[in-house]
Formats: sequence, structure tokens, C-alpha cells
Amino acid sequence: MRFIIISLITVLFLGTFSACRRAYEDGPSISFYSREERVVNTWKAQTVLRNDYDDTKLYNHFEMIFEKGGASEAGGKYSWTIQVAPDTTTPAPVTTNTWQLTSKDRQIKLFTDDPTRVLYMDIVRLYEKEMWVRYQIDNDYYTVKFIPK
Repeated sequence: MRFIIISLITVLFLGTFSACRRAYEDGPSISFYSREERVVNTWKAQTVLRNDYDDTKLYNHFEMIFEKGGASEAGGKYSWTIQVAPDTTTPAPVTTNTWQLTSKDRQIKLFTDDPTRVLYMDIVRLYEKEMWVRYQIDNDYYTVKFIPK
């Protein structure tokens, strides 16, 4: 009887901690917040790498706002604002649409006004106070490190 109890406890223990795998290259193994709750935030770019070169100084204003969706929506609304130097007099354009987590919550899928164009952002790191993403626009590859605004 004692052997059976010890065996059951061992199986439960191993099963619980084997399910706590990392979802991202750099990220927590265990979190009290869901992945969607960690994405929902107002983020500002701390570092912007374009094709592995630091272009952070080029982006005066790079902000993404992810809002939680309603009960029937996966994800929610997002807005994306980018202002590129040296043009600091023209107001930064704002893109607004919807988003959702895909690929087992490893990507953020951003919908656009053009139904044939969807942007996928690979999540590299996702904490409550930090989010790193990688994505491609045309022939440029970006890695952006966001922090809460």
C-alpha cells in the first residue's frame, strides 16, 4: 500500500512539473498570469534591431497598445504608432485593428485593413514587465524589446 501511494505521488509530481515547460526562448517557466494577460498592456520600444543592426535612435516614438477582447473575441484590439526620425514634426500615424495569439501562444497575429496582409510577431520573451518580439516586413527582419509605458 505504501509503495502505491509513493508511486502515485511521484507520478503526480513529475506530471505537474513536466507540464511547466517554457513557451518562449526566453521566458518564465511558471507564471500566475495567462499569456494573453501578459500581452495586454501599453508597450513602448526600448530597443529596435533591424536586420541585426541597432536602429533604436531612428524610432522616436514606437508604441503598441494591446487591449483585451470581449467574451466572444480571441485577443482584442491593438494600436501601433511609429514615428521615424528625423521627421518629428509630422504626427505619428496610428494603425488600429485586432490581434490574437496563435501557434500555441507563441505568435501574435496582427490583422490589418487589407485582409490579404497579416503580420505575425514571434514572441521571444514575455513577462509582465517585458516583451520581446521578432517579425518581418518585406525584406527587413525586426527584433523589438518592449517595456511598459
